[in-house]
Amino acid sequence: MYQLKDVFTMRRMFNRNSINVFLALAFLSVAFGSVAQAQSGRKSTQRNPLPPVSPSATSPAPPAREPKASPPPFVVTRYVSNINTHFHTRIVANAFLERLQKSKTLNVTNGGEMNRAEARKRAQSNRKNYFVWLSLEQDVGDTDNARAGIGNVASRSLVINYIVFMPGTGEIKTQGRVYQRVGQVTATSGGRIGVSTGRLPDEFLLREAGRETAERVLTELDLAP
Repeated sequence: MYQLKDVFTMRRMFNRNSINVFLALAFLSVAFGSVAQAQSGRKSTQRNPLPPVSPSATSPAPPAREPKASPPPFVVTRYVSNINTHFHTRIVANAFLERLQKSKTLNVTNGGEMNRAEARKRAQSNRKNYFVWLSLEQDVGDTDNARAGIGNVASRSLVINYIVFMPGTGEIKTQGRVYQRVGQVTATSGGRIGVSTGRLPDEFLLREAGRETAERVLTELDLAP
């Protein structure tokens, strides 16, 4: 009787232990399942890193600059409208040539004396040279500077006319008039604009006017440095 009671007691304890073990295993199974699911969800939300973008893929290389075309050569001609202004015209033409020849990109030659029609005809027959035509005329309205100067000519009242003929066609590219800056140019190297303190030599004023004419031609042809 005592042995049978012990058997029942042991069986009851065994059943309790089995239930505890079963519950422990079930709890561990649920816990591991939650961890696995969390890790799986975390892996699914992680994005694959994008490959680095090279600069060439987003910003194309700038196009290569085309070399700037060299300007066409210049032939400088002059016209003496009055035998008394021969010296004055040569001073202006030489100053014009000197200014253009200072530019290392320009090829300038002296074309000598010719009238306007001849200069235009030369430009028509030449397909690569610009022809510059220079001439002097008296400003009849300038009574302030009508006093005779070099060669019995009122040189201070002389005005420079310039025309640039295009190669091949002889059409006028640009033209204009330049007045001498009497009383506005100082006698310094380079002809700086200022207030004169005395009477400047006529030859100096003509040279400055010739340089100014060259500067204007370069600017109008977009060739100024």
